Amino acid sequence: MILYGFPLCLLYLVTGLARTLWLDHRIGTLAGALVELSSFLVAGLCWLIITEGGRAGGIQIKQYPLSAGMAALALFFITDAAIATCLCGVPLFLHLARFTTLAGLIQLMGLAGYAALPLLWHGRE
Repeated sequence: MILYGFPLCLLYLVTGLARTLWLDHRIGTLAGALVELSSFLVAGLCWLIITEGGRAGGIQIKQYPLSAGMAALALFFITDAAIATCLCGVPLFLHLARFTTLAGLIQLMGLAGYAALPLLWHGRE
C-alpha cells in the first residue's frame, strides 16, 4: 500500500528540480504548477495500471484505496519536510507557506488528486 507513495515522491524530486531550475523561468510558475499537477495525475494513473491485478502491491491498493492514497500523502509530506528542513535548511513553516500561493494551491490540488486516484479507480474502501 505504501508503494503507491514512492512514484509521487520520486516524481516530485524531478518536477521540483525541473520547476526550480528551468520550467518556471521559461513558462511561468502557474504553468509550471499545472505541468506538475498533470504529471502527478498521469503518474498515479500509470502506477494504478501497473499494479492492476495484484502485481507490485496492487492487492493492498485495491483492498484499501483510501488508505493507499492517505499513505502516499503522508509519505510525500514527511519526505518533503525532511528534505526542506534537513537538507535545505528551510524552516518548516516557511516551506509549507508555499501552499498559500496560487502555484502552491495548484500543487496541493495535484497531490490531493494523486491521493484520490486509488479510490476513484477501485471504488469504496
